Amino acid sequence: MLFVILSCTAEEAFEPSAYDPSEFLPDEAAPVLEPVQVEAALAQVLGEWRGSTIQLAPQVAIEKYEEAMSYADASCPQNYQYEGNDYWNGSCQTEQDAYFDGYLFYNTEEQSDVLGDGGIYDSKSINGAAHINTSDDAVSYQWGGFANVISGTNIDGAQIDFMSAAGSFYFSEAELSLSMELQQYVASYFINGAQVNAYSLNGTTPIHHDFLSALSFEGVIFYSALFGYPCEQEPQGVLSIRDEHGRWYDVTFDVSEEWELQGECDGCGTLFQNEEYLGLLCLPELDWLSWEGRPW
Repeated sequence: MLFVILSCTAEEAFEPSAYDPSEFLPDEAAPVLEPVQVEAALAQVLGEWRGSTIQLAPQVAIEKYEEAMSYADASCPQNYQYEGNDYWNGSCQTEQDAYFDGYLFYNTEEQSDVLGDGGIYDSKSINGAAHINTSDDAVSYQWGGFANVISGTNIDGAQIDFMSAAGSFYFSEAELSLSMELQQYVASYFINGAQVNAYSLNGTTPIHHDFLSALSFEGVIFYSALFGYPCEQEPQGVLSIRDEHGRWYDVTFDVSEEWELQGECDGCGTLFQNEEYLGLLCLPELDWLSWEGRPW
């Protein structure tokens, strides 16, 4: 059941158009990175992933909206209701000189089947294009897209956590400024009293590194071996890395969609650039599945 759920989520993932090579032509004169360079850089980026503002961007986007609305007053902005959603639009200035401009929908649901899988979930989401500044411009918030966070239990009793963001966001106090299209889906089952986890990523996000600029995940899923998955160290799917010159590098691993190990279970995949074989790339020794309770 878990394999079906996570695979369906992957198929519905955002396309990584924000960093599509056809939109940003690579510098062909720049040298192609060596596998050892990509491996070392990726180890640094992934080592900082858990708990980073990039991983948690959907959650940050919603929390910053709730924080920013503390600057509203009775007349600015004007709030409306539409099909169960709260939203505001327009341009105005509060009595304390906070500035609101644009429009934003904000929606919360409790104990609802928002994923359409028969489960029961709580969710928060925002959608719109707006910016809010404090009177002295010391704090600035900007949203241009969609973000949601969902948590609950599916029909099989698994604990589900999901969050996604698609758009551009800037929050001065959080030092977060990025454009992304990323979905993260976590399923936690309880087998013989133990929590057994799986973690899926789909989409594209910018990253902070000297010579890498973005990561793209296509059906990347880490499974616990307690599900019967043959190699915890290697996910399913394709992990892609974009360098500062616009080149994409793709890493494929040794477990098939049918959960068949087709090579060594060593945490290493095959690195390609423009379908040209470059060598092996090994993931850093990180435990992607070690949390207890909620993953974020």
